[in-house]
Amino acid sequence: MEETYLWHLWPGRHWPASPKEEKHLVAELKHASPQPASSFERADVTAVLNILRLGLNFSDTKKHAPGLVPARLLGAYLHVEDRRARAAASLTLVMRAKSPSEIQGQALFATSLAPLPTYRALAAAQTYDSSAKTPADAKVLTTQIKHIRSLIAAANVRTAAAQKQLEAMGVPEDPEDRLLAVRLGRNLYDPYSECLWAAQFYVPRRVTDLVPARVGDLLGEDL
Repeated sequence: MEETYLWHLWPGRHWPASPKEEKHLVAELKHASPQPASSFERADVTAVLNILRLGLNFSDTKKHAPGLVPARLLGAYLHVEDRRARAAASLTLVMRAKSPSEIQGQALFATSLAPLPTYRALAAAQTYDSSAKTPADAKVLTTQIKHIRSLIAAANVRTAAAQKQLEAMGVPEDPEDRLLAVRLGRNLYDPYSECLWAAQFYVPRRVTDLVPARVGDLLGEDL
């Protein structure tokens, strides 16, 4: 028995890559093409994301999509990862700010990765900035930021637990176990329903974790 969904575009196991497998894909692409392409298309971004979301490697994928170019896939991956990492760094700055003037453009970039945490942190900073800045006001700001951090941490814990459960299964041969792995993978990533990687307070830690909305925001496609 198998379950397939609309985003299962290529044959394969049909659950997302682990962090180790993501690193393996990058190493595989670098081996095939040590230098990433300086230019690539949105289709290359989509292709590398599909490979990661389906838990494939490049050698298997090119059997079904021989037109894929490793240098372009590598360039696309590195570009998305750079945008993700920079947005994550911006979010860290936003969470430390006591005044909106301290972060300015950082908040907009952080929003592309974590909209709600950024909004909450920015709102707290704006409230403090317009207050009398008494010790009580500072304490309120600190409490609000701690609460946001706790929500992010809780989302991370839930996601890490699901990922660990999936990784513990390896690549099972038993059909029932494979079906379970697909369903566990769908709990992490499902572009058409609620999933852990799309949770409002989850801050993606790698490219595989990025849901389509976050990818579009990071690439500025909604601007």
